[in-house]
Amino acid sequence: MKVKAKAKGGAVEVKLIAKHPMESGQAKDKEGNRIPAHYIERLTAEVGGETVFAANLGPAVSKNPYLKFYYDGAVGDKVSLHWRDNKGMEASAEATVK
Repeated sequence: MKVKAKAKGGAVEVKLIAKHPMESGQAKDKEGNRIPAHYIERLTAEVGGETVFAANLGPAVSKNPYLKFYYDGAVGDKVSLHWRDNKGMEASAEATVK
């Protein structure tokens, strides 16, 4: 996961790219077999143990989803991000607000 967090006028802008194939389960491979569904179900962001952003994603979201959100924060905050997919895989990342 690539994450950038920047303070802007009393708010923090967080941009992230979650590297994930995001397969819908409807596409087919070269042999005509369906590619099994594999997508991020839940993505959360926390600062100081408090959830500042949460999203339920699904199979309609594109590969390597890009998300941007804002929260009330300041320079030096540590933003912790975590996602879990429908196959139980998980990933985390952290960014310090600049």
